[in-house]
Amino acid sequence: MLDLFIKLIEKLVELAKEKKRLKRSLHDDYVLPLMQQFENVHQEYITSFQEYREIIVAESPNFSKTNGVFAKLKSDMIFSHSSRKKLMAMSEGMIPNKCNYPGEDSIDRFIWIVFDYVHSISDSTSNRDSNLPRRSLLEALQDIVAGNRLHEELTPSQEAEREVLEKMWDMQKLYTDVQYAYQEAKKDLLK
Repeated sequence: MLDLFIKLIEKLVELAKEKKRLKRSLHDDYVLPLMQQFENVHQEYITSFQEYREIIVAESPNFSKTNGVFAKLKSDMIFSHSSRKKLMAMSEGMIPNKCNYPGEDSIDRFIWIVFDYVHSISDSTSNRDSNLPRRSLLEALQDIVAGNRLHEELTPSQEAEREVLEKMWDMQKLYTDVQYAYQEAKKDLLK
């Protein structure tokens, strides 16, 4: 009887170790790579938006359609496409049923928040990834050049710089949501 009880305890310990190993594997093989790709995409945005701001400031006070920021924006839309698409595919591939938004599960919540991030930076009404943050910045800057300005007290260069900073702020808010969700999922997986 004692041998049977000891075997049962050993089996429970073995199952607990296997569960811990599976959780570690889920983190290392899926959640962590998704977070790393998210970090890459987000850092590309922040770096490029800082460069846009520097271009605008360097060419101040003249802000016109020949400003270097327009060429840089268009170039970045093309050359950052693959990293955004990879993040999109990774997040979509981890959601078994896209119709059910998660409740309490931290891993599901993390995956969904990354999915939401990806789709907030894309134009879901289009068949192509439109890179919404850059596209909306491009459109706002084109409006400034055309004289359709919201802040008449600012020079066009100042207003353009403000647009860049506002877009960066929006991206940073999304980043904070993803970062928090990742920390919760990591805590649950690695405890």
